[in-house]
Amino acid sequence: MPTGRFHHCKGRARDEVRRLNLNQTVNITTQKNLALQVGAEEGRPWESIIYIDDTKAITKVIEASDEKGRWQEVLVDLSAYQQQQVKIRMFQNVIIKGSNKLGGNAYWKTANIQ
Repeated sequence: MPTGRFHHCKGRARDEVRRLNLNQTVNITTQKNLALQVGAEEGRPWESIIYIDDTKAITKVIEASDEKGRWQEVLVDLSAYQQQQVKIRMFQNVIIKGSNKLGGNAYWKTANIQ
């Protein structure tokens, strides 16, 4: 067992892509949407899952077919949460159920409540 050191995992050609979880509690007043600009490497998809409180709001595979299609907008309707404080949880999964593609890095450009 290693003690206080990083150890190398043989057979990996690049850094390991890992799952990500972002959380934020916000007050929804007159805003109608959560708008995200997200991207993926060509041929390296990832899965975006967004929860509002404990309700799954969206699941979407983010995949670029070419460099021009790298950035995508993801919209989540917040109209049901007007005048409420909610917890928004955003997940990046790199293992996509039923896919044989190698998951890639998630690129997060913007996240706005508007």
